[in-house]
Amino acid sequence: MPETLFVTGSSGFIGSKLLNRLKNHSYEPVYCLYRNPDHLEKRVGTNSHLKLVPGDLCDKESYTSYLTSSDTVIHLAAATGKAPREEYSQINANGTQVLIDECKKAGVKNFLYISTIAAKYKDKTRYYYAQSKEAGEEAVKLALRTQQVLAHESGLTETVDPMGGSYYLECLTDKIEADIEGYINRIAGYGENMLEAVINSLEEGFFHRELADAAYRQHLEVMDRSRVVVGVNKFEEEDEKINPTIFKADPAARERQTARLKKVRSERNNTQLQGALKGLAEAIKKEENLFPYILDAVKHYGTLGEIVGMMTDTYGRYQDLTIV
Repeated sequence: MPETLFVTGSSGFIGSKLLNRLKNHSYEPVYCLYRNPDHLEKRVGTNSHLKLVPGDLCDKESYTSYLTSSDTVIHLAAATGKAPREEYSQINANGTQVLIDECKKAGVKNFLYISTIAAKYKDKTRYYYAQSKEAGEEAVKLALRTQQVLAHESGLTETVDPMGGSYYLECLTDKIEADIEGYINRIAGYGENMLEAVINSLEEGFFHRELADAAYRQHLEVMDRSRVVVGVNKFEEEDEKINPTIFKADPAARERQTARLKKVRSERNNTQLQGALKGLAEAIKKEENLFPYILDAVKHYGTLGEIVGMMTDTYGRYQDLTIV
């Protein structure tokens, strides 16, 4: 059965050259998404294999119905030349993301994305076309990595039809339950009751050792490739440069919160608050249930730092254990 193609950017220079080549192949039909009908007719002409789809990359309603019957999508559409900055982002980045999402929904088997060498330029500060194409590449890579993680890292492919019937899921559930019970039994051995056991196991570093050992085992498995991590030990890219987006809090948010805190402190009844904090301190010394006293301090607008400060004076602060 002939393969069905869906080509974006059909009226562009590369798109028209591709369509002229496809005339001599057994692809039927070839859906051609275009925005400029004059360019498409002049560069490609007419052919029974070509099914013209007028539309826009960002207008998914104009082409989604054609994706459901397409085996392969070749994504060529892009804003180039002297396009406005907003158009670069809208088409090359957002439009690519929209197309990828719709291809997933439609079950498209293959997705070929044509980018540009400009996306690899080191300095793209004022080169908006390159910035937008790099963003498009990142969208495509994320979609690819998602599929690779599901196929090679998650273990879904290790069982034929894992959701067919309940045996596989019940088996996993039973294993998780048995592992949890095993840990609970090990922890219970640290004391006469569970509370004492948890405290003793914390003080003796049981949880720290288990976490450290598990991390070390996982590291060895990644190194010897017995555990697949997509992009790390499989499907690696030698020249890949990872530039994670680092969250930066809005400085104005800190100023707003500081102003709110000062306002609360100036308007609250500090005499009543000091009485509540004193009651908390006495309850700590008597080893009483602290919750009612903490709640009383909160009702008088005591801050987290003020309430915790009363407890650290007696209990001190937790110091993490160093496990070798």
